[in-house]
Amino acid sequence: MTNTLTPAVIVIRHFEDLPDPPPAWPQGPFCYKMPNPPDIAVPWRRLHPDGIKASLNYGTALPALIQKLNLCPVSRVFTQDPRNPDQTQNPFDTVYPFLFNLQIKDVQLTDGKTLVKVAHSTLLPDASHSTLICWDRQTLWGNKQFDPSLLLGKMIRGGTSSLNAPPVKAPTPGNQGIYVFTNYRSADDKFDLVIHPTITDLADAGPQPAKGPC
Repeated sequence: MTNTLTPAVIVIRHFEDLPDPPPAWPQGPFCYKMPNPPDIAVPWRRLHPDGIKASLNYGTALPALIQKLNLCPVSRVFTQDPRNPDQTQNPFDTVYPFLFNLQIKDVQLTDGKTLVKVAHSTLLPDASHSTLICWDRQTLWGNKQFDPSLLLGKMIRGGTSSLNAPPVKAPTPGNQGIYVFTNYRSADDKFDLVIHPTITDLADAGPQPAKGPC
């Protein structure tokens, strides 16, 4: 007997980043080879070295967790467009090893205001696949306090007490790490939510951008 897999919208905050205002960020351009061309060039990298190592670990650890939870495999990723120097590159850099390892071709690069307005009924690609969303705290949760009009608050069914604390940036340990939304119903346009801790392990090997133009 096989377990039935559940489609889910999985949401994470980008990983540990360098200070802003910084010492100088590592200057690019950096070129990310994409499963579905064109490749993507970014002006600099802003993840902390531990954030980069966490992203390399999530590239294999997150698919393993998804399988363990009997969730459908991810075939779509929403993340912040890293090509714009006025936006943060951290969410894209966070999920790059994951999407490259799984050869995900449906990668939606957009801005936070557009993401919050995406119809919940269209977040999942189909009944057999899941979606991963990676963004900054300001779009997911709020700047200094929880804002129910932002992504997490708009998606959750029932009370929002589980969202009182902000999402945590891996590899920092924290219970607010991986938000798994399932059981979408059009009647209320909401999902059930279970939150899993951050994965704190680090890795040294995996897909990374090349220094130079694409």
